[in-house]
Amino acid sequence: MIIKTKFELEQEVWTMQCNKPIKLIVDTIQIFICLDGNKNLTCNIEYTCLYNNCADKFREDEIYATKEDLKNSLFG
Repeated sequence: MIIKTKFELEQEVWTMQCNKPIKLIVDTIQIFICLDGNKNLTCNIEYTCLYNNCADKFREDEIYATKEDLKNSLFG
């Protein structure tokens, strides 16, 4: 199995918080691989990102590589 992450450690990413775009830094990446009852593998990737000395966890679909990508996800 080959696992590719959308983002890298120390990469700047963007998300929305309190209806404002904020820039985060990817601090850790956790990969969870599970085997379900039908013996199918599932993979979940979780990013811990830093912002103003705080850390929060995000799925890949909750953060964006650029502010423009974030804006397009909201209005595009």
